[in-house]
Amino acid sequence: MITEQNAPRAGTSLARRIVFTALDTVDMVDTEVPSTPGPQDVVVETSHVGICGSDIAALAGRDPWFTPPLTTGHEVTGRVGSIGRDVTGLKPGDPVLLNPLVTCGACERCQRGTVNQCEAAAVRGYRIPGAAATRIAVSSGELHRLPPSLDLASATLAEPLAAAWRAATRWDELDRVAVIGAGSIGLLVLAALRHRGAGDVVVVEPDATKRDLALARGAGSAIPPGEPPTAARFTAVFDCVSSEHTLRWASAATLGGGAVVAVGVPDGPRAVELPRMQRFEIALLGSGLYTPSDVDTAIALIAEGVVDVRPLISGLYPLNRAAEAYQNARDPQTVKTLIEMIGPE
Repeated sequence: MITEQNAPRAGTSLARRIVFTALDTVDMVDTEVPSTPGPQDVVVETSHVGICGSDIAALAGRDPWFTPPLTTGHEVTGRVGSIGRDVTGLKPGDPVLLNPLVTCGACERCQRGTVNQCEAAAVRGYRIPGAAATRIAVSSGELHRLPPSLDLASATLAEPLAAAWRAATRWDELDRVAVIGAGSIGLLVLAALRHRGAGDVVVVEPDATKRDLALARGAGSAIPPGEPPTAARFTAVFDCVSSEHTLRWASAATLGGGAVVAVGVPDGPRAVELPRMQRFEIALLGSGLYTPSDVDTAIALIAEGVVDVRPLISGLYPLNRAAEAYQNARDPQTVKTLIEMIGPE
């Protein structure tokens, strides 16, 4: 269903945005965007939007924080269309990546730079409207300028890579590591761990195609789920699923003094093997989102060719096939689906 509006009001133009209007329902609607941005704002002509596992969870009503209706979109690249009078460091035509984490800027965590720990923060596509639109108006502080040589489809994966980089830096003893889940986040965590100099990395993944992809991207081995090892345990396990089963597996598979890093977004409370974790001093660490410096690191890793994200792009869909794109993203063999926001609507 496409809902058309009348002509835009004076001082605005129409953009098309992707909206989850109800559970399992993807629609496109028209929305007004200011023609002239505010003093500190930027109008961005959107190029690509990535579909994240958390988008699929929200669409299906499995996200612990949000359910439709909502405007989606937090993995977004584009080019600057126009800038407000007080904006510096950006000019029309510049390629940019959106940082969808909007923080208060005033709390203790924001002041010390760990903005991802701001409890008043909101993420575009969840507590505040997302950016899956052909044109968006955002604060200039939400944008990271991209190297001109970096293609915008690849650059869209800098947002999930930033989350993966944040996770990979949560623990430093990386002699023998397990990564549970080989979706886009799991594979990007694998890439970040390899760049950090991790030793043997074992990927646990039920899908054989994704296991092969993990091996091609540097995993020492890739195994289907099963019983946790009892002899060769891990100094750290990065759980990119965060189900009750995977967390139990992770705690059983971690050496005393090691860490379980919860990277995946759980859909509710989880029981953990607290007796073992307490007795053997196994840390349980959360990893949520990223800081601006994590985003800059992710951009550099892709731009410099350290992390090749192109093999992770399973599908590229035009905007007029957005509903099909979200259906494709649910396929267990899909890693990352992108929507191209320019072109046919």
